[in-house]
Amino acid sequence: EMNGVELWHHLKAAHPHLHFVFASGYAPETLPDTQAISRASILSKPFNLQTLQTAIDHKEKVT
Repeated sequence: EMNGVELWHHLKAAHPHLHFVFASGYAPETLPDTQAISRASILSKPFNLQTLQTAIDHKEKVT
């Protein structure tokens, strides 16, 4: 069993070009390994579909 950040590390190692959007009920600064995931979008729950779409659109523009 692993948390989302641990899963992210495994997936990034296997697929370095994947983009991620994290969703958490915790404040971003309290997440483990925040510095490592600083390039990923972090959404605080609750969020609406427009906020999610904006995060996805931003990731698509970066590539």
